[in-house]
Amino acid sequence: MKKNPSWTPDEDRLLILHREAGRTSKEIAAFINRAPHAISARWRYINLDTEKRQEERRAKGSSKSKEIFQLEQRVTVPDYILEDRNRRLSMMPSSITAMLMGDPIR
Repeated sequence: MKKNPSWTPDEDRLLILHREAGRTSKEIAAFINRAPHAISARWRYINLDTEKRQEERRAKGSSKSKEIFQLEQRVTVPDYILEDRNRRLSMMPSSITAMLMGDPIR
């Protein structure tokens, strides 16, 4: 077995052909002279079997974002809190240097 050499385009082609023929990582590893875990890792790397997983992750992510959006719609902030927040933001100095030097608030 080789020890961590770079994959050649020929080895990639062989991997794809053997995988499409239904061979296992062990069988391919013996033919290409690589470790079975290297075969599996390279298969994931060339992204032939992860497209389905990526679609599933996208589908799961979109349902989470819908839940968050629905949660945001239910939250209401009282007006007095918003007014206090705006008052505090307007009192902030124009820069950190102004704050450190004691310049008047803008």
